[in-house]
Amino acid sequence: PAKDCGPLRVPVNGSATGNLSTFPNKVLFQCDEGFILMGSETRQCPANGLWTGNETTCKGESKTIVALLADSACIP
Repeated sequence: PAKDCGPLRVPVNGSATGNLSTFPNKVLFQCDEGFILMGSETRQCPANGLWTGNETTCKGESKTIVALLADSACIP
């Protein structure tokens, strides 16, 4: 039977294309508009059953974070 690497977490504020977790499948990640992809954009399930790459997350752009911090600082 094909090696199964197990499920991957879809990043918050992002999406994944490809949902098969068995060798030799791959999953592609992308972030929603206004978010920056951190980690691996593509992860593949190799014959050893351990996903390649690093966990993928989507971070808000720094200007968005600064704006949010500025807004919260103004709340009495």
